[in-house]
Amino acid sequence: MMIPNISGSYMKKAPNSTFLFMPYFDALRLANPLYDTLSRATFHGTTEQAWILWSRNIFRKILYPVLQQSIRFAALGQTEELKNLEGQISRHLSASTQRTSLASGRHLLLSLTVPRGERVLEKLVRGLQADPSQGCHLALAYAARCAAFHFAPPLCITSYVYQEAWTAFPSSPDSKLSEYIAIALYEAKWESQVDFRAA
Repeated sequence: MMIPNISGSYMKKAPNSTFLFMPYFDALRLANPLYDTLSRATFHGTTEQAWILWSRNIFRKILYPVLQQSIRFAALGQTEELKNLEGQISRHLSASTQRTSLASGRHLLLSLTVPRGERVLEKLVRGLQADPSQGCHLALAYAARCAAFHFAPPLCITSYVYQEAWTAFPSSPDSKLSEYIAIALYEAKWESQVDFRAA
């Protein structure tokens, strides 16, 4: 399967993609030290074609706009507004993908120590502890973790995509993972908003 022709995109401007994506990998390791043990969240395919379709139909239409909102809500301490995005995600995912996304987010939040003073994370964790049947979509859980470390939205969103790619293709070389990330950002029509060289 041919990669889309990303005219003027990251892949055209940055042949040394592994080097330029290192800041996003570092961000992923900080926000989610469990990234290499996490189960798949919303991408369940095994091919590049499946990744492209995920980028167009799930990342661009659902996760990208929700990540933007959730980063803002988490940074402002608006826990209820953040929780309200759960339904926005669930409405657009299949039942099986809902379950894996909710389980992954729950695992992330309950397995790590909450940084001191991070009230949004504290409230999310308390809610999960009070109700064993409750989950939290990984995108929201990850955005809340990123807000705790004061990540800018481009850093949070790109490292989230890195996480989805890693869990799907853990044996792929860094250069290939970088291609997958570039495809997702391109499909979100985002490449003109991000200067990867300034990371």
